[in-house]
Amino acid sequence: MRGATDRAPRVAVDFLRLAEPYLARHGCPSPRLDAEVLLAHVLGTSRLELYTRLDQPLEPDEVDAYREALRRRANREPVAYIVGYREFYGLRFGVDRAVLVPRPETEYLVELALRAWQGREGAGSGARAGGARFVDVGTGSGALAVTLTARVADWEGIGSDVSPAALACARDNARRHQLLDRLAWVRGDALSWAGDETFDLVVANPPYVPTDTLDGLAPEIRRYEPRLALDGGPDGLSVARRVAEGAARVLRAGGLLAMELGSADQARDLAAWLRSHAASTLARVAPVRDPVSGTPALLAQRPGTGPLAWPATPAEELAGP
Repeated sequence: MRGATDRAPRVAVDFLRLAEPYLARHGCPSPRLDAEVLLAHVLGTSRLELYTRLDQPLEPDEVDAYREALRRRANREPVAYIVGYREFYGLRFGVDRAVLVPRPETEYLVELALRAWQGREGAGSGARAGGARFVDVGTGSGALAVTLTARVADWEGIGSDVSPAALACARDNARRHQLLDRLAWVRGDALSWAGDETFDLVVANPPYVPTDTLDGLAPEIRRYEPRLALDGGPDGLSVARRVAEGAARVLRAGGLLAMELGSADQARDLAAWLRSHAASTLARVAPVRDPVSGTPALLAQRPGTGPLAWPATPAEELAGP
């Protein structure tokens, strides 16, 4: 970090002035933001409050910690792994290399689920009384499961994953948000473990990256994030098909499936596949996307009336082939 100025850095702003070009030289796409987040973390403050402390001298141990954080980021390790957390839907989630870093686009699944609940909540029409029961397949850090449970007081759910380390991370996040009493955790592939269990909602952010494109991902992803949570097989839909087929079996009357995918083509292909394989058990199947972010997803609903409605917005249906 030396050499950008004629004097050694002394206060916070000096370190930021050196850190930004250092990270830029190593290809980090948001060097200023990264430098600020990492320095705020080292100083035990927020990024916003950091601006009130730019003239604060750094202690020697803080200098060492900041240099180490910058070294890791220059190697393209995700900031979330360095600081140990990521914000998702207004909540903080602990993360480590056993789980994917929660992404803003996945918040679309939360929006779909909440709008489905609001569309049916309090309605007559034979809707079953009480809350809803959901399963978050491939829960990872537990971001979806914890967020849904935190947002709706009378929902309870299960988070499933094939990775014991991911389930441990998810359980820690449920504990952090005091939701262990309404969430359970199951190790298993897709929904093969469900047996006679039934749910009003299945949400999933499965691996959907085609295997032969993994090496072209950004260094932050291909070097550090778990390949098991990324590799979707030859067309990116190997896991998604198993989840969708299982959802058609475990959904209750009126129950919904909401699944994030990697592209509009994947969403259309999976919708067509599910119509041909589970047409008798589903009333509606549609590829959709968030009209704001463009995030593609698959929605499917079982016939009948339950506590959830088809979420009219913010779901823009994608045209078929």
